[in-house]
Parts: sequence; C-alpha cells; structure tokens
Amino acid sequence: DPFHVYNSIVTSFRSKSLSDEEFKNSISVHPTARIDPQVIIKDHVKIGAHTIIQGHTYIDRFTTIGDHVIIEPNCIIGSDAFYFKKEEQRYIKWTSGGSTHIMDQVEIGAGTTINKGVSSETRIGTGTKIDCQVHIGHGCKIGANCLIAAQVGISGKTKIGDNSILYGQVGVAQNLEIGSDVVILAKSGVGKNIASGKTYFGIPATEAFQKNRELASLRQLPDLLRNLKK
Repeated sequence: DPFHVYNSIVTSFRSKSLSDEEFKNSISVHPTARIDPQVIIKDHVKIGAHTIIQGHTYIDRFTTIGDHVIIEPNCIIGSDAFYFKKEEQRYIKWTSGGSTHIMDQVEIGAGTTINKGVSSETRIGTGTKIDCQVHIGHGCKIGANCLIAAQVGISGKTKIGDNSILYGQVGVAQNLEIGSDVVILAKSGVGKNIASGKTYFGIPATEAFQKNRELASLRQLPDLLRNLKK
C-alpha cells in the first residue's frame, strides 16, 4: 500500500512540532530583504538578498527564495499539492513532502499560487516573470527567463524550457514537456509535448501556422456548401 506508506513517512518527518527557538533558527531572511506587514512566513524558509515580499503573502514550509525577487501582494508560495487518491467513495489527501524553489530575479504577480512538490521540488528559473493570478502546480519545473501571463494554469509535474512565453489564460495539462523558446498564444489548451522553438495556438494547441490555415478554411466553408448545393 505505497500511498499510505508514503503518507506515514512524510508525516513522521514533516509534522514535528517546533519549539519557538527551533522555529526561529529554521528561518533565514537576508538583512537587505524587505518583508511587508502581514506577510506570513512558516518554518524552514530562506529568503535572499534584496528580495521584496509584499503584504498578505503566505510563504509555506520548505521554500527557498533567491536574490532580487519581487513577490506582489496576496501570493501563496509553497502550498500543498492538489493530489488525492479515491478510496471507498472518498478522497484521501496525499501529503506534500516536497519543496518550492524561487530562483534569483524572479517576479511574481499579485494573487499567484505556486504549489510545492509532492515528493520533489517545484522550481521557478532565474529571471522568469509571472503575471497576476497564475497557478503553477506541484513539481513543475519552469526554466529561466520565461514570461507567463495572467490566468495561466500549469498542471503538476510539467516542465517548461528557458525563454518560453505563455500568454493569458493558457492551460497546460500535467506531466508534459514544453521546450525552450516556445510561444503559446492566449487561451490555448496544451495537451501534448511541444518541441523547442515553435509557436502554438488553439484548443487543442497546434502549430500556429497550421491552426491559421484551418481557421481560414473554415471561413470558406459556408461558400463551399452553397456552391455544392447549387
């Protein structure tokens, strides 16, 4: 029964109550970092130099935040994975035993949520910029210098390469690999792996030039049907 064995292992190592001194010693905040009022920081958190964390943000356990990072208000960093097993008509929560790593020079917009990994890390690469109200699932690996626009949702364990751009409201399924230098246009739904250096659009997302040809053909369909009827 690996599911319950895993939960018991994580619980035995992660649920230990800390004394006030242990809690204090588990947190490292660089003297140059700026932490606004009403930010909540849990145990085993490290925050680097010149980083700014704005009000009402929640930083959960086992999170590392690099240097020169900006996290805007009302973000949730390192929350539990959305991961459940169905047993006897009910859902059992799989305890999140992973971590969250935000690398240097990352910017995270207001209201964004980034889940920790279940048994691994969630990682946001150096220089990546994330807009407001984005959700990044458990165990995702986002490369360096990516742009992720508002309301993008990336499901768990997906990997995205360097210098990729996801425009607004893109949805990405779980366990996918998206290459480097990829552009995914707004409102696209990604359900399969994407090679590097390509632009994708649509639901399901396909290469943009092919999707545009399909749309152009569809616009001609009424005339073709009328001519066929004649």
